[in-house]
Amino acid sequence: CLLLAGAGARAQVRIDGMAGAGSALIDGIDAAGVNPARLADPGGPRMRLFDSFGAVSNNSFGLSDYRRYNGAALSEADEERILSAIDGDHLEADGIVRAAGPAIRRGGWAVGIRTAGEAGLGLPKEALRLLFDGNRPEEAFDFGRARGSGGIASALAISHGRWIDVPVGGRVAVGATIRWIHGWAHARILDSSGSIATEREGLRGEGTMRLRTATGGNGFGFDLAAWRPVGEGWAIAVAVQDLLSTVQWTRASKVTTAWFRVRESTAEDLGQGEDLVESDVSTAPAPSFRSAIPPRLSVGVAREFGRWTFAADWLQGFERSPAAATTTPRLAAGAQARLGRGIAGRAGFSIGGVDRRSAALGIGCAPGPLRIDLAVAARDGSFPFTGNGIGAGLALGASF
Repeated sequence: CLLLAGAGARAQVRIDGMAGAGSALIDGIDAAGVNPARLADPGGPRMRLFDSFGAVSNNSFGLSDYRRYNGAALSEADEERILSAIDGDHLEADGIVRAAGPAIRRGGWAVGIRTAGEAGLGLPKEALRLLFDGNRPEEAFDFGRARGSGGIASALAISHGRWIDVPVGGRVAVGATIRWIHGWAHARILDSSGSIATEREGLRGEGTMRLRTATGGNGFGFDLAAWRPVGEGWAIAVAVQDLLSTVQWTRASKVTTAWFRVRESTAEDLGQGEDLVESDVSTAPAPSFRSAIPPRLSVGVAREFGRWTFAADWLQGFERSPAAATTTPRLAAGAQARLGRGIAGRAGFSIGGVDRRSAALGIGCAPGPLRIDLAVAARDGSFPFTGNGIGAGLALGASF
């Protein structure tokens, strides 16, 4: 399943700089994509011109490994180190990009446009071992079971937040977001298999892969949220993202099947340079299909101490998405300091989730009516510019 529009709905650069903490803190137009209940409370920027973020990561190698091995002549020891560094039986890589805006708020209502895309690919470790070692005698390589998916979609979102009186608990802000989603592209590996073996008698091997694609579809998304200030300087927030969200892919839906077969051959056949590999690619129309956007539950808390604001968020996904959702819970904690002259510094750290661990830094400034926010984050790393991936974001808005 693809997260698609949900990826763009969850985060904003203001909380990207705190590693994802801040759903109880964020206000103004930015709250529409994180916790629309906060729209019931006045304050914060009323217009967001754009909010963009992109990130890439893998499960095994960092920037230092890339610098060490890129373009180098690999020794047998280097190849062994590379293979042993792969976490599990697949080398996995993923990426995510989002762009939100323009968006505007009036009273408790907000309207905005968001676009998000993600992609994930899992390459079997055996395929790399075959690349390094070659087809050694009396050895077999099973390099099937590749997995991957990706897609991009846009959404028109309408959000609303308002106060209600609860018999037990007093006044609570509640909110909802409804999104009309248009999917631009979708691709997913349905299944794959492949092997090659070198035996005394000769060489043999075969493999297949089926890829389903589509270039258009429509759907909807729905979020629910609640927010409430508690005591002196405290606030709590709860949100369910993509409670009921799907995309029905109807345009140019097709399945592409690729296969190859190495004819059983002897060393003599190889020596004569015969073409021993047969292959073919075929494409057939496919019925329309639906991709559900996995729901996610977030619970956040924030506390203000003078110039400082501390925030923590717990995010729980209910399905796996290539780059942005997982059933492993994610706990993020961050802080924001108002430094004067409209400048705010941010930092945060998280554990769990897709990133496993993440560290982030951010800065915001407000020259006059403008609001500018920057963020940089490490994916699967303890400090920015470390780990097995990196993300960066920029946002521009206005208060008036």
